[in-house]
Amino acid sequence: LERAVLAQLLKVPTLGEGRPQLLQLLPAGLAEALGPAVPSTSRLAPGASGVDALPGDEGDTSIDRLVGDLLETARALRKLKRPEDALAVYDDVVRRFGGSESPALLRMVAVALVNKGAALAKMHRLEDAIVAYGEVAHRFEEETSGPQSDLAEYALLQKACLELRTRRYAAAIRTADRVLERPLTDSPENRIRSHLVRARATLASGDVPGCEKSIGALLAILSRLDSVPGEPIDGLLELGVELGPVRMLELIRASPAVDLLLPLSTAFEEELGLEPKVAREVEKVARDIRRELARLRDGR
Repeated sequence: LERAVLAQLLKVPTLGEGRPQLLQLLPAGLAEALGPAVPSTSRLAPGASGVDALPGDEGDTSIDRLVGDLLETARALRKLKRPEDALAVYDDVVRRFGGSESPALLRMVAVALVNKGAALAKMHRLEDAIVAYGEVAHRFEEETSGPQSDLAEYALLQKACLELRTRRYAAAIRTADRVLERPLTDSPENRIRSHLVRARATLASGDVPGCEKSIGALLAILSRLDSVPGEPIDGLLELGVELGPVRMLELIRASPAVDLLLPLSTAFEEELGLEPKVAREVEKVARDIRRELARLRDGR
């Protein structure tokens, strides 16, 4: 990258020696693109004794800002289609600050690992992405509240999705269970997605009762919502194609979410040649769902 472009990306605040510190945190090739080498007397110079040599106490907000700037730089590099350079920045953040005791720095380490996993997945390096997400869980899964806990749960869910995508069904089920075993939060989205992953993985493994159990747990969560997000509807449609509309309709009718899922159950009833009595608005939504069902069935 041109020097002027990277200089604009960094947006480093005026922190005395903060800019040279940030240069030392960048991988060598990127640091050279920004200007002359930093003197070896810098307290962040290569060869310093790792994290212990850094001014890393919780009161050192300049270091927090510097690492935040590094993460912003990595994000900008990804937008500029330089994912390998972004990965080098993420690895440097983890290597230098992964052993810190500062909650702020550890939060940014977790962000670096999560973003690394996302970048690797986008590069179709799925196995490496699974490892990156697994490292977030390894480091922070024991946290039960706060940003690190949220990032660990998110990483576990992404790991489960990638394991499902790579047909590692038993691993996907185990990872989804780890999300479901975590303390309940106010937001049900991750639990909904975990049950969807589990339902798909158990069905792909030939465990139909296990799939239906996960669908039942998902429907119980949906019954407590005011409206149904799009993702579980799409997931139930896909599972309905695999299980068959008769069985999916039975599961919906037996669930506490039957009224909330009226358009979906109506679509399945029409698919089976039944004549449901519903309002015109519901019938219109049901027609749209039937079109999606047809598309999914044709794509099998």
